[in-house]
Formats: sequence, structure tokens, C-alpha cells
Amino acid sequence: MAKATAFIDLHTDADKVWQLIGGFDALPDWLPFIPQSTLSEGGRGRTLKSVDGDTIIERLLDFNEAGCSYTILLGPAPMRDYQSTELPRRYRGASQRRATPSQARRQR
Repeated sequence: MAKATAFIDLHTDADKVWQLIGGFDALPDWLPFIPQSTLSEGGRGRTLKSVDGDTIIERLLDFNEAGCSYTILLGPAPMRDYQSTELPRRYRGASQRRATPSQARRQR
């Protein structure tokens, strides 16, 4: 099982970062690669459309003021059992957006 962690340091307040990226339906607001997001399952599911026309279906696993976790159910990438956690937090005077894709296995 592969595991990766990525960090992005932003020189702004963590609360402001979370206001922008924290909404499960907010990807089109800050990620140009995803111009369309449609919620389903009472807000626990989302269907994303990429600029390439790909469809990505995700399910929200956990959400609170500290972060969120979701899993990809369908997408163009050859993997399964993908889960990601995003945790914006203060770090060394700047905000840090931490994305931890875990339990991702490449499909064979």
C-alpha cells in the first residue's frame, strides 16, 4: 500500500485558507482543472468534471473545522482504495495545507 504526504505553505491565516478550500463543493473556486462540481447524497458525494472532460466521483468521509477526509470512488487515475485528508493549520508563522493521500493502490 502506497502512502504520500504533500504540504503547501501559504503566507496567510489558516482560517482564511479553510474558508476558500474547505467547502466540499468548492473545488471550482480555487482549482482551475476542475470547473464543475455537483453535490449528491445530501452533500456527502460530489461529481467533478475536469477540463479534460474526465468524471471523478468522490465521497466525503469526515468533515469538521480542522479538516476533511474523502475517498475517490471513480476517476481517470488507475488506483483504488484512495483516501485523502486535508488539514489546513498554522506552521512557522504561515498556513500549511496538508494533503495526505493514503491507502492508495494502483489498479492492475
